[in-house]
Amino acid sequence: MNEENQHAPAWSKNMEKSSKRNNNNSFYNGEERETFLLGSNDLKEATHLDMKPTGGSSPEKRDHTDSNDETDDDADDWDDDGLDDDDDKPNIISRVVMVFQNAVSKSYSWLLKVTRGYLTKGVLLLAYVAYLIKAITYKSEGEDFWRLIGCTIFGIFLAIRFKLAKLLKMSFIKLYGSDSLTTKLKERLNKARFFMRWMMYAFYLIIMFYVLYSEGIKDINKLKSLPGLIIVLIICLFMSSNPKKINWHTIFVSLGLQFLCSLLFLKWSFGRDVLIWIQDRLDEFFDNSKAGSVFLFGETYEDHYMVMGALPIILIMGATMSVLYYLGAMQLVVNAVGSFLCFVLDTDPVESTSVAAGIFLEGVIAILSLKPFLPKLTKSQLFVVITSAFSSLGGAYLGVLVSMKIPLEYLFTAMMISAPATFTVCKLIYPETKKPKKSKGSLKFEVEQQNSLFDAVQNGSTSMLPLLGNILAIIFVFMSVISWLDHTCIWFGDRIGLEKLSMSTIFSYILYPISLAMGIETADCRAVAKLWGYRITSSNVIAFLQLIQMRGNRMMLEAYQAQTNFTGPVITDGDSMTLVWWNKTLTGGSMSVRSEAIVTYSLCGFSSILSVGITIGVIYTFLPIRKSWISKVPIRALIAGNVANLMSGCFASFFY
Repeated sequence: MNEENQHAPAWSKNMEKSSKRNNNNSFYNGEERETFLLGSNDLKEATHLDMKPTGGSSPEKRDHTDSNDETDDDADDWDDDGLDDDDDKPNIISRVVMVFQNAVSKSYSWLLKVTRGYLTKGVLLLAYVAYLIKAITYKSEGEDFWRLIGCTIFGIFLAIRFKLAKLLKMSFIKLYGSDSLTTKLKERLNKARFFMRWMMYAFYLIIMFYVLYSEGIKDINKLKSLPGLIIVLIICLFMSSNPKKINWHTIFVSLGLQFLCSLLFLKWSFGRDVLIWIQDRLDEFFDNSKAGSVFLFGETYEDHYMVMGALPIILIMGATMSVLYYLGAMQLVVNAVGSFLCFVLDTDPVESTSVAAGIFLEGVIAILSLKPFLPKLTKSQLFVVITSAFSSLGGAYLGVLVSMKIPLEYLFTAMMISAPATFTVCKLIYPETKKPKKSKGSLKFEVEQQNSLFDAVQNGSTSMLPLLGNILAIIFVFMSVISWLDHTCIWFGDRIGLEKLSMSTIFSYILYPISLAMGIETADCRAVAKLWGYRITSSNVIAFLQLIQMRGNRMMLEAYQAQTNFTGPVITDGDSMTLVWWNKTLTGGSMSVRSEAIVTYSLCGFSSILSVGITIGVIYTFLPIRKSWISKVPIRALIAGNVANLMSGCFASFFY
């Protein structure tokens, strides 16, 4: 060791040793390695001052070095982690450990080479196969068994989908000599598509006539809603942004799908049973959020359910969707559902999937699941996505309505019919004005790359925090604005002698003709229109609460009439009824069972002013570059969502 090095500080010697070792390290190099070791700009400057070999150190340099001894030692510790100092000789224990580590490392490398890098996956696969065999031999019947088999098949398909696609492509090339369609083959496919479409038209026409005939022959009054169905279609046509661009194939097929869904889920019980099973599984998943709410907010979190129970589910959905994107499951679902509906309806896979997702997911959450695709959508496609958030009613929100004793079969069937109704309405109001670019093969998902499953969960949940704050702010502001509008209407009404002139009351008169055209009994038309007014101006929860009160009044009136043998006097005063012999007054009015069923279907959606604020706020967050256009469509989207729900009520009228 020369004299210069003898006078150099101890940390400088260690740093030189570290530098020599790091020269052989391919992970860090140059300035990056130096920054990593020193950890700050101040230390980097100290290195440039003191690392130069000199005959000695000046007092200033020595003072500067001494002041950073502790930090430099820490940096040296980080650099020397797992490395022995050259002056230290290994003892017998360290030698044994090093030999063992070397043997394990070589064995692991050999196993990776033999298994071609699939060692971990192979071990996990063998463990799952062993578990599956044990599960099948233990219990091979019941819903749990078939659920396990279904999940296993889906998982296998998810794992081998790329290899399967490659195999199919190679088979295609081997059969036709090219990976592209020949002119002759394209002509054959176009002919097949032409005949399949006309067969589909005939099929839907048969379904339409069958539904109308089979239900009309039982009771002609069930067809009273047919004029209402025609009226809402005419309204959408006159609202069209470009009537000459309407794709009538999409309109007819989506209308036929509504007849088909009403037949499957209103007339046949099998369809309802399938939907209820799917929703039960989703409810089981969302129930896990209760543990987080109880841990953070305590057992009484349901006292503030919206903030402490419902909204935090957005964080879970964000994490779940991130994981599904990471695993490739969401891509598979989008491509499968989208490709099918793209052929049937001649629509884009993304907009088709957004509507389908709205059946089981809340409107905002359904949009979240398709966040990577939003920037590339056309105006017509984005209008469908926005409207689907208003016409849908799924996710955790469904549990709120079920807890309010709203019949589950009404809710499920309404959501299924509203899905194709959304296409009917949106493609009439905002048709596609230009031919959208359709990607060849599967859609390419431009999603954020995640390093691991845990990374996907963490990033997916934390990315929802700005959205959560945005929703909270909008809910607070819009509820305040709606309350102010109601009080303003009441004030103006008092000036001319009209009491309780609220927004919902105004809408009850405006929407009265529509309720009459939908086949609602004349005595119930204004009450039904008033419920729609509650939904539009505030929330469908408020409307459902009023409906529950009306249903309770009806049941009380029926009990009173049965007990008095229909001789008990009833005094009616507006929406109030007085049961004279029971000395009981019922407020809020009532309606028939048939009217209750129809209005329940028509209320199953988020088509309210409050939802417009929330959804548009979410779209603003995701697509700030389209903010100017998005600000122009809320009213149209609100009308479209309400019309889609009204169409569900019209179809329900056929079967009640």
